[in-house]
Amino acid sequence: MQLTEQGHDVHIYEKAAEIGGRTSLLKQDGFSFDLGPTALNMPNVLTALFADCNRNIQDYIKLISLDPLYSLYIDDIVFSPSPHQDKTKRAIAQLFPGEEEHYDRFMRDNAKKMIYLLPIWQEPFTSLWSVFRLRTLRALPSLTLGNHLIDELAKYFEDKRLRLAFSFETKFLGMSPWQTPGAFSVIPFSEHYFGVFHIIGGINRLTYAMSEIIQENGGNIHLNQCVQQINIASKNITSLTLENGETVEADYFFLNADYAYAMSHLFFLPKSTY
Repeated sequence: MQLTEQGHDVHIYEKAAEIGGRTSLLKQDGFSFDLGPTALNMPNVLTALFADCNRNIQDYIKLISLDPLYSLYIDDIVFSPSPHQDKTKRAIAQLFPGEEEHYDRFMRDNAKKMIYLLPIWQEPFTSLWSVFRLRTLRALPSLTLGNHLIDELAKYFEDKRLRLAFSFETKFLGMSPWQTPGAFSVIPFSEHYFGVFHIIGGINRLTYAMSEIIQENGGNIHLNQCVQQINIASKNITSLTLENGETVEADYFFLNADYAYAMSHLFFLPKSTY
C-alpha cells in the first residue's frame, strides 16, 4: 500500500487463487469463515496505515468494538474484561478482591513500556550497530531481559488465575507464558487499553480493502503464481523464478512466507555463498 502510494511499480505474487494467506476467506454451503484470526487489536496502527495512503479506513471496513473483550472460564469463575478500564476494575474487585489496585499499576507501567517498545518494533535492524541506537538503549529496561511473562505478571497479581487471564494470548503465538519474554506483557495491556474489534464480514475484509488500495494505485496482484525459487548473487536477491518458469527481476524484494520454509525450500544459494 505505502509503496504504491509513493509511486513505485509494485507486483505481488500469490501462490493461491485468493489473497490473504492466513487471513483469507473460506466460503461453503452459503456460509463464510475466516481461516485465521477473528478479532483485531490496536486499530490505530491500521488507521495510520490507511491515512498514509490518503484513505479513510472507515470507507473500506466497519470496525465494531467488543464489550466485553472476551469471557475467560477459569476453574469456577468467568472473567469478562471490558475495553473500559473502570468496568474491568470492578470485575476484578468482585472476582479477585484486593487485586483491583494491582490492575491500575499494571496498566500504568505497561503504558510506559509500550511508549519505549513500539518505536523499536517499527524499525529495521540491519546490522549489529542498529542495536546501539539511542532509542533502542532507552528501551532496554522495558524488555525486562531474563524475566518471563509469568514472572512479570507475578509482580502485579497474587492470584494465579488472574495471571493466567493476562497471559493466555501467548497461546496464539505458539508460546507458553512460562517461556515467553517478559516484554510480552504489552500484549494483554494493548487489548485492555486499545480494545478488541470485530470487522463486519470478517478479518478477510481488511485484506481485501488493502488489495483494493494497491490496485487503485496501479499495483499488480498476480494470483495462482507460485514462487519456486529465489535467486541470489553476492548475498543479494537478484530475481524470482516462478513455477511456470518465468523469471521476475526487480530492484527490491519483500518476502512474507514462513521463514523456515522459505530458507529451506525457496533460496537457491550458489556454492560460493555457502
